[in-house]
Amino acid sequence: GIARELLKGPNHYLERLQAELWTSLDRILVREEIFWLQKSRCKWLMFGDRNTHFFHGTTIISRRRNRIEKLMDENDNWVLRHEDLEVMVTNFYKALFSTTVSPPFCLSHAFPLLEQEELQEIGKPISDTEILLAVKHMGGLKAPGPDGLPAIFY
Repeated sequence: GIARELLKGPNHYLERLQAELWTSLDRILVREEIFWLQKSRCKWLMFGDRNTHFFHGTTIISRRRNRIEKLMDENDNWVLRHEDLEVMVTNFYKALFSTTVSPPFCLSHAFPLLEQEELQEIGKPISDTEILLAVKHMGGLKAPGPDGLPAIFY
């Protein structure tokens, strides 16, 4: 409804209402993310702190997920045997890091040229508003920064 009405023409009340609803939704999503994070930590503390079935099960699942069981060779055939996989991977990295050098890759046409306005924009200092906006758009509980704190701390 609101988006459809805004397409018809500007309406300050609906724009403000939409902004409030988006803010409310963001708050709810952050709360939900925190809830699920806390719930998963509670389960881990309850069931995974000791040498329990839960802990070993999680480790086994993780190991299985990280194991390479088969690879496709250059002829589109699946290689399954462990010894053949070792040879295939070794040969791949030997070829990758061999002394033969391929011709240099030309990047001159890979990127479009910037307009004068864009070049001036690049040189401008970053404002506090831009920093705040970037921090707010980060996943609050995603990987921590170099200081060890997640974005939600800020």
